[in-house]
Amino acid sequence: ELGAFVVFISTDYVFDGTSPPYQVTDQTNPLNKYGFSKREGEVITLDSSKENIVLRVPILYGEVTSWEESAITTLFPKVWNKNVECIMSDYEIRYPTHCDDVSWILKELLRKRQKDSSLTGIFHWSSNEKMTKYEMCLTMARVFNLPTGHIKADKSPSGGANRPFNAHLDPKRIVELGLSRNTPFAEGVLSCIVKGTFTNTLVLPKID
Repeated sequence: ELGAFVVFISTDYVFDGTSPPYQVTDQTNPLNKYGFSKREGEVITLDSSKENIVLRVPILYGEVTSWEESAITTLFPKVWNKNVECIMSDYEIRYPTHCDDVSWILKELLRKRQKDSSLTGIFHWSSNEKMTKYEMCLTMARVFNLPTGHIKADKSPSGGANRPFNAHLDPKRIVELGLSRNTPFAEGVLSCIVKGTFTNTLVLPKID
């Protein structure tokens, strides 16, 4: 009734991770319920109106109020606690992307959309740094000058729900619009942990 359109935030998990990098035109094939639910959201969004937009993004991190808010920041207490062995997946490849970058890309995309009504359908945005969870933990340890002896690599596929091995999203459609913003992971994860507003039960560790 208002003539508005919808932007649906989706995920790289709509792909099975066997043939990266994935283009916006590639066939989806989710491996788990999360991926299936996101694909269903995409279908509903795009079927509802040709004016709508789907923005797929990978694993995200940013400022949090608890470690558990992000699948990345939740790793930090394990990195910090050098007295407990930290076994981390060194199998699936991920592309950790800062929420600030996603919000900037979205804002600029919508500004361009105001001038060009053809900017509809599916878009991808992703960091260009490929990392396993093990490598993310080592980076966190490095930027906080923490020991790494307790951090061990697990070379087998992660347990639980099936996950794509490498579902890298090709952001070419957005890059061709002249848009790009990628915060280096080391810089971004340091900033989001230092600036996070944590609850009383999650006290930010002191940094030497």
